[in-house]
Amino acid sequence: MNSIEAIVNDILRIDNLTHIYFTIDSLQIDVLTLELPNTIAIGSKVRLVIKSTDISLSKSRLTHSSFTNQLKVRVVELEHGEILSSIGLAMGRYRLESLILNPKFLDMDIEIDDELFALISSSDISIEYL
Repeated sequence: MNSIEAIVNDILRIDNLTHIYFTIDSLQIDVLTLELPNTIAIGSKVRLVIKSTDISLSKSRLTHSSFTNQLKVRVVELEHGEILSSIGLAMGRYRLESLILNPKFLDMDIEIDDELFALISSSDISIEYL
């Protein structure tokens, strides 16, 4: 699991659906969630949690994509297994891990120090309250 501390920047609530904008250092991350407690407010500190299998990778920013979160990262570690490869990523002061299938890892020809984009769907991020 990956976790990142963030601050709530804006909240849009319609019925039980909530679209939250978070700030992480100078980055913005969008999260779409159901049943957000009313205790969360603009300025609240939270921890965003993302499964390693929910972080897709691209060598370039996608222009026509439904991914709302495209975060620039740098490859800092590689572990190649029989089925999956683990890619350690640096995003500012945070470290993330992406797990991808080996055929895609080989196809992308990922190396240490490559700059990539971590693609994360707004509905694949969980919120933990600090």
